[in-house]
Amino acid sequence: MRSALNCLAVLLSLVAVGQTLPSRSFSLAEGLPETSVSALAQDGLGRLWLVSEVGAAWYDGHAFHSLTTQSGLPNTRVTALAADPGPASGLWMGLRDGSLCYFNPTSERVQRVTPRVLGYPTDVRAILARNTGARRVWVGTGGGDLYCLRWPQGQNRGAWPAAPLVQQVPLPIGPGGQPPAINALALGPAGALWVATDQGLLLVDEDTGQPRALPEPLAAALTTGPVLGLNAAPDGRLWVGTERAGLFVLDTPAAGGGVRQYTIVQGLCSDKVLRIVAEPGSAGRVWVLTGQGLSYLERATAPVARCLPGTGLVSHSYRRGDLLRDREGNLWATSANGLTQYPPDARFALFGTTDGLPGAKVYALARARGASGDYWVGTNNGLALLHPGPFPATRCQVLPQREPDTYNIIRAVLERANGDVWAGATKGGTAIWKPRQARWFSLNDQIPELSDATVASLAEDRHGRIWLATETQGLIVYDPATAQHQQYVGPTLAGARRVMKLLRSHTGTIWLGTENSGLLEAQETTPASPGALPGLRFRAVAPRPARAEPLSIFSMSEDGHGQLWLSSFGEGMFCYDPAHPIAGLRRVPLQDIPGAHVNNPYFVQCDAGGAVWLGTTRGLLRYTPATGRQDFFGREEGFIGQETGINAVLAEPNGVLWAGTVAGLMRYTPAGAHPNRVPPRPQLTGFRLFMHDTVLLPNARLPHRLNYLTFDYGATSLTTPGRVRYQYRLAGFEQPWNGPSAARSATYTNLPPGDYQFEVRAANEDGLWSPQPAVFAFSVQPPWWRTWWAYLLYTSGFACIMYGVRAYTRDRERERADRQLERQALQHLQELDRVKTDFFTNVSHEFRTPLTLILGPAEVLATDPADPAVRRQGGLVLRNARKLLTLINQLLDLSKLEAGALHLALAPGDVAMAVRQLVSSFAVLADSRHIVLECQVPAQPVPLVFDAGKLDEILTNLVANALHFTPANGLVTVTVTEVPATAAAPNGIVSIAVQDTGPGIAAEDLPYLFDRFFQARSPGSEARPTGTGIGLALVRELTVLHGGTVAVASQPGVGSTFTVQLPHGLPIESVHEALPPIAGATTQGPAYPEEPSSHIFDKQGFDISAQSASERDLVLIIEDNDEVREFIRTTLAPAGYRLLLATTGDAGLALARAEVPDLVVSDVMMPGLDGYQVCAQLKADVATSHIPVVLLTAKSGPDAKLEGLETGADSFLAKPFNPRELRAQVRNLLALRRQVQAHFAAVAPAMPITAPLASLEPEQAAAHAAAAAGQLSLDQDFLRRVSESMLRHLADESFGVDELGADIGLSRTQVHRKLKALTGQSPGERLRTTRLNRALVLLQAQVGTVAEVAYQVGFGSPAAFSTAFSRQFGMPPSAVARQGAGVGEGVAKAGIVVDKIQ
Repeated sequence: MRSALNCLAVLLSLVAVGQTLPSRSFSLAEGLPETSVSALAQDGLGRLWLVSEVGAAWYDGHAFHSLTTQSGLPNTRVTALAADPGPASGLWMGLRDGSLCYFNPTSERVQRVTPRVLGYPTDVRAILARNTGARRVWVGTGGGDLYCLRWPQGQNRGAWPAAPLVQQVPLPIGPGGQPPAINALALGPAGALWVATDQGLLLVDEDTGQPRALPEPLAAALTTGPVLGLNAAPDGRLWVGTERAGLFVLDTPAAGGGVRQYTIVQGLCSDKVLRIVAEPGSAGRVWVLTGQGLSYLERATAPVARCLPGTGLVSHSYRRGDLLRDREGNLWATSANGLTQYPPDARFALFGTTDGLPGAKVYALARARGASGDYWVGTNNGLALLHPGPFPATRCQVLPQREPDTYNIIRAVLERANGDVWAGATKGGTAIWKPRQARWFSLNDQIPELSDATVASLAEDRHGRIWLATETQGLIVYDPATAQHQQYVGPTLAGARRVMKLLRSHTGTIWLGTENSGLLEAQETTPASPGALPGLRFRAVAPRPARAEPLSIFSMSEDGHGQLWLSSFGEGMFCYDPAHPIAGLRRVPLQDIPGAHVNNPYFVQCDAGGAVWLGTTRGLLRYTPATGRQDFFGREEGFIGQETGINAVLAEPNGVLWAGTVAGLMRYTPAGAHPNRVPPRPQLTGFRLFMHDTVLLPNARLPHRLNYLTFDYGATSLTTPGRVRYQYRLAGFEQPWNGPSAARSATYTNLPPGDYQFEVRAANEDGLWSPQPAVFAFSVQPPWWRTWWAYLLYTSGFACIMYGVRAYTRDRERERADRQLERQALQHLQELDRVKTDFFTNVSHEFRTPLTLILGPAEVLATDPADPAVRRQGGLVLRNARKLLTLINQLLDLSKLEAGALHLALAPGDVAMAVRQLVSSFAVLADSRHIVLECQVPAQPVPLVFDAGKLDEILTNLVANALHFTPANGLVTVTVTEVPATAAAPNGIVSIAVQDTGPGIAAEDLPYLFDRFFQARSPGSEARPTGTGIGLALVRELTVLHGGTVAVASQPGVGSTFTVQLPHGLPIESVHEALPPIAGATTQGPAYPEEPSSHIFDKQGFDISAQSASERDLVLIIEDNDEVREFIRTTLAPAGYRLLLATTGDAGLALARAEVPDLVVSDVMMPGLDGYQVCAQLKADVATSHIPVVLLTAKSGPDAKLEGLETGADSFLAKPFNPRELRAQVRNLLALRRQVQAHFAAVAPAMPITAPLASLEPEQAAAHAAAAAGQLSLDQDFLRRVSESMLRHLADESFGVDELGADIGLSRTQVHRKLKALTGQSPGERLRTTRLNRALVLLQAQVGTVAEVAYQVGFGSPAAFSTAFSRQFGMPPSAVARQGAGVGEGVAKAGIVVDKIQ
């Protein structure tokens, strides 16, 4: 059968269907008392009333509440309801015994209204209440009784109706001798009343009760048959429902005055029509409740009706059921399972299998290229072409299915310009639907990689190639013109294998969303040959680090600005701007919606209005980028499609949005919005004292003990009750409103005595607030000791005392005021002292470093003037003297600015040339720090009136800061641009920007950056800020003095940009005449040759010129200041040390662990790890614990010195220090280290043959122990571990330095350096000596032959052993073996000593 279907050219079915309407159902699970609902009404408070088999109940938007006999109801057999239009907003109830009752909503009590004429034995079926001057209530019963209850005008304005006058209206007698049963009542024309009976329609005069003539002609079904429902529409039409003839409408004379009929032929669910509701307006729908379900007409003049499936009635009585349109526009209909609500909002519509779709789950959408408004819909059961026209024009063309069934799960659809439709399926590859041949063509045979592959997305590039995104085979690009394809997967696709989404941007670029590889950009490469198509390569956008959690992109969409919006499972939504790729992916924060899982969006789609839509598990989320607002559309808002499909979304230019769901295809139409213009009416629902329910009347007077009050309140809004918000306040206690919030209770505790009024107001989902709040007035009485007579008594008692204590009080107040002033003055002085202390602490640190460089070279100049290095030392002194002078000048400038004594020496000039010259002076410094320094100025002169000296100060501070904070290989750019004239600057502006790629500035520091003495920290760094906080404050003051502005923009991790804007002060012509020509516009690199150096260093800082002396001591210098570091190097270099240089504590620590120097000289105050931390970590590491550490710092106090020594430092020098003192400290510490080495070297000396045993006497072991005791505990542990490792592997001839390091957990370099530093022996020498000493003991003890002993101590051959033994002890091992017999006790004793030593 399936193969026969596949042979069909086209399977076309025209289905007269419309969309499924959004609705909400209420059954027993939602609290409905009983499912057989027969009558509906709405009272003045907006509550929905209903009648079921168990009586009457009301619904307030939150819960159902049953009305019982405890409220005064005679019995629960209620049969009819009608809202009372009176001021009390009550409700009329008709009972099965024929009686009529009235419900008072204020007291929630029921009163039986006893008519003056008794004897109504049948059930009340219809009630019509009117209040046009005189109050009237028409009542119709099943026994054919029609009567009217009347109250004279002006009577009964209270809560309870008074005794009415009863007007009986006789009806014609039927064939059975009884009047016909009355089923419905409706207002007629010109004071008439329509009456629906079991024997047709009647028209009765309201005043006289006399019958009126019916309009002609009428069908027999309206004059003699049972009429069940009536509706007098606002437009004058009368809608009539019959039991067997369907629906009739009596048009007004303006509409032709005819009678139209609707039956099951015209689309009704059944010809038995129970109730009708006509919406107001020409475009309003007409709702029809039939015996088999709910039907509707799109408008009053529609030719056909639409039957909603699944709304049939199941009831004990075939005539039970009701329809109600509430004041907010909701339609309430009784159904088989209880009650159904149809919201008035028509923005959402559902197209499902009843509308012709082959499957309920929609996975793919595409706009058809043919007729406007057609869409290709991919479902879980095939592909269809949908034309969603107005009912009944909707049609759905279902294409033939493929085999097997999995091929019909359509995941992607693409229609080409030639009409071919490409469809990607789950585990079915790709097939092409050819409309002209009316058949499918599979690509799986041409592309073997597509076999059993799931194609998740399709796209066509500008060359006509088709891109196929698969979930297992990566990306396949197919050229229909040549039938050739190319697969990109794994390494050729930036590591991606699973491609989830393809997007062609407005520029033609193809973007790929992948799993675990993030966002990829397809880039075209040069064609292999002329005429060939370009190749492809793929770039990962903002890739994450290797150890970070990979990013998966499942959906993409492009907005009108060219930005890409991306969705990722687990990480929500991202935004990427291809025009600014340096910004990377920006995560968009989304507010969580309970149950919607907004961080796992199924799709993302941008609409024409700039909004971004996300599909979730519970509906749609609309995000507005301009405001950050989120709007969620779930089931309560009309989105009944439930869970959305992955990438099944389509946005139209007119704002219409299509979204695939697991229940069908949802359409969102903005024009269908129905704002709720009815504000909810708030009311107090309960009152509690100390959390106990209490009945309290208004204006109650509460004792002072009862001051713990809770107010319960509510407001009915039936459209979206969950979005009702409340505001409340307690007048007399607070003035502002609390809220808005969804809470429906408010609690006040410990209320003081007074008069209060609790007020609460409510707003619906559209923010429309109730015009009048609900109020409740009460008062809290004061205790007896706070009454008026008590206060009179208190006043009399205190009158005598006040006079006596007046003087005393005055003195105390004066004394207290004096103390307060003194306290404030003291606090002020303390604050000034703190500021002063902080200032001079920072300034002293900045001064000490230059002083160090001044005094050091000065000493060299004084002691060695003939040295060729004197000139370099003199230059160093001069530069640092100028630096100190600059700091002093800045302080003086700030003082002058504060006093108003600083004036500018303005003169016209070329600001571009001035900037270029200044930047060139920093070229040497930038080059030394491996920083690219660029100066970008216009090619033509830039005229400006400015103070050249002050501009130099401004730019010097900015450029110096940029170079200071920019790391190596960074970029500093100085740009000069002219800004056209504006209203604020009529002559134009010159903008000077200094941009760096440093660590940036934290956002919280930006507002205070130009404040005096403020020091910003680098983001993410705990390092102490450097500088005095003067430079940028001076920059701002000097810029303002020029009439300009300075601003900063910074992004942590990216860099900072300081922009100085100076206005033009003179006409451009007058300045150009004095400007010299400009030779160039851009300057890069150093402007002057660097000073030659006598020492050459490699990348790691080694002095290459001294590397030939490999045994010289290795000294590590850690200093963040370049000149101080160079000064220390030149101080120590003449002593012949090998030097390592590090600029930060972190770099120095890493270098120390890698190279294990003989000594470390470190500054204390550095960014990152300071000197104390470096010293502590070196002493705590077994590989570096033996290294002496010399600390240099600008802090000269005893506390700082004590802190340095407590961390384990061996020496502590304060800046400025004496170079000779530094050299002496280094020399002494290294000499002390060599003395320790000498102790250990004496343990195993080269033994002469004449006394091989005497050299191993216990005195040498004691010397070894004394030397070991002088070491730190970590050094002792290191030597112990080395000895134990060597003894354990003594017999292993392959055991060497690498194996020794692996055994004790250190590298080869660390073992060699540390053992050499502690013992003076290399690991190899130590191991060879240990083996030979052990062999000596074994030979003297005659434990084996020479060969056996050689193997026991790790020698591979006896010959090698004999050679080494003879070289070590000066005699062959055989001679020692022969002497061993006469040694006796001394041999054993020597052997024990050797064991201990080894």
